Parts: sequence; structure tokens; C-alpha cells
Amino acid sequence: MPSLDEVKESIANSSANDWKFFDGPEQIYVYKPDPRIRIEQESGFDDGYLHTWTEMFPDSESDATGTFQVYFNSSPIDGFGVVWTDGGRIQVPDPRIQNTEVDDLDEYEFAFSQYQAAIGRAMSLDDFDKWFPGNRVEVLGTKFH
Repeated sequence: MPSLDEVKESIANSSANDWKFFDGPEQIYVYKPDPRIRIEQESGFDDGYLHTWTEMFPDSESDATGTFQVYFNSSPIDGFGVVWTDGGRIQVPDPRIQNTEVDDLDEYEFAFSQYQAAIGRAMSLDDFDKWFPGNRVEVLGTKFH
């Protein structure tokens, strides 16, 4: 049985082609090398997500957020918010990482961990690497958030 960090490391080292997408009432992404690992939608998408980093996308007026959960078998491993932008072509974990040098919770640096970037690739396929890194969002060297 892998540890929590080993499950997250498997995800962080995955590519878009390692994931199988199932679209039903909720979105499910199954990790093909180890189907015990999956990402499942926990809530519907709520309209009205507003952040400057999404303005780089041509169709950012319909941005929304939802909640997803990583599972190993039936055990929840991690939960996170997902941003749906560019008319639904991009779904990525919310890249807001609190800046530890700033006490104001409204100020964030915009970056993904390798783990978050791998989840973004699973959810957005080729569109993720088309937009990240390179614009205003950076993929950090750290494995996990």
C-alpha cells in the first residue's frame, strides 16, 4: 500500500496521456498505470470566478470553479478547487498559493506545484501545455502544494 506522498508523487510525475476521462453526472479521471488512483468531481461548477491570471485566455468571461477530490481506492487523499476557464478548454487546480511574505490573504503569487500542473494536464490535455508555463502562471519546482 503506497503512502500519501507516494500517491501524490505518482500524480506529479504523470502526463496527460496517463489519464482516462469519464464524463457522467460528475467528471472522473482515472490514472491508467494504477486505476486505484482517480480524481473525481465533488461539486458542480459555480460561475463568477474572477482573477487576473485568467484574463490571458480568449474566452475568460465564463470562468467558474468547482471542487475535486483525489482518491486511492475509496480513501480520499486530497481535495482542491478547480478553475474552469477559456470556455471550458482549461480546467486546472486553482493556482493561488499564499505568499508567505504577505499577511493580506487577498495577495497571492500565481503558480502551480508539479502536482497541480499534472492534475491540470490530466483535466485539460493539450490545452494545458499550450498555455502553461510561459504566460503569467509559473510551474514551480516543488512537488506538492
